[in-house]
Amino acid sequence: EKTRECYASRCLGYGQVADGDFAVVAGIRPWIASVKETATNLPRIIDIFRQWKASPSKSPHFAIWLRNY
Repeated sequence: EKTRECYASRCLGYGQVADGDFAVVAGIRPWIASVKETATNLPRIIDIFRQWKASPSKSPHFAIWLRNY
């Protein structure tokens, strides 16, 4: 009952992933490359969250402008 109440009061976001979006990384070199790629993408993620937070809309849907990085 408590769990249903908690979920009913949240605004949840959903994403779509495709085959190949996630990977198991074996070995130190591929792991380092993955960490670097994640760090490189942080400005894009921060921009997406800024747009979301700045949106005055009360709609349950949210669209973002994906800029080229």
